[in-house]
Amino acid sequence: MSRAVFLITVFLLTSWVARADQYRHRDLFSSANGRFEARLKDRDWRLIERSSGKELYRFSDYRDRAIWFHTMTLVVSDDGQSVVAIDDYSAQDFRQNPEVLFFFQEGRIIRAHKLLEISNPRFIIFSASHFRWLYSAESIVVSDSRVALTSYDLVNLTFHAETGELLSREKDPVLTEGTVFVSGPVTVAKNDRYKLHVDCVVHGKARKGSTMTFESTKIKWIGGSSSEALVIRDGKLVASKGIIFNACHGLPK
Repeated sequence: MSRAVFLITVFLLTSWVARADQYRHRDLFSSANGRFEARLKDRDWRLIERSSGKELYRFSDYRDRAIWFHTMTLVVSDDGQSVVAIDDYSAQDFRQNPEVLFFFQEGRIIRAHKLLEISNPRFIIFSASHFRWLYSAESIVVSDSRVALTSYDLVNLTFHAETGELLSREKDPVLTEGTVFVSGPVTVAKNDRYKLHVDCVVHGKARKGSTMTFESTKIKWIGGSSSEALVIRDGKLVASKGIIFNACHGLPK
């Protein structure tokens, strides 16, 4: 099914800009099986067994240096013992290599990872007040004591939920040999063929400033040009990632 990507991209970008400076406050997260939930009350997170209403433990919403967990995404394990806090919409200064991933065990932080440990800051999205580095934080779950994340440059990271240890770091399978992951403005060539002016090279053999011609039958662009992040192989579109890298060529001072 085709879609007018130019109009959609403009809408999404406008929506991002509109909410870029909005403060985020969350106070409830549930485990994937629905048995447990983390509730925020009086500046403490309380881990509750839903069937009995019993509080298993609690931990402070405040970390340090103005880090608050209510601005993050919390992932609760199915036994309620582990909580992973992900600073996926961060108000911290990414130039200072802040902590962005926190592992709790029974309410105690056992490990925290900094941005440079798990993500390349060239491939983040930042605004005047926040930055993002992670795909689909809301869909992340703890499964078999493992937590799997994917950064914007399509690196799959697997952590042990009970220790916070990084178990594996691998390129996403979509980035096969001969594949390029690039971003830049897309314009219509003719029929189902398009041109992308390469502004950022995330993966593969491509050169900044060059122009790539590719074919796309499932996604169609119309009119003007829109900035896209695309995975291309053998001159054909493999995936559109729906993001715009704005730190690729250096970070703001």
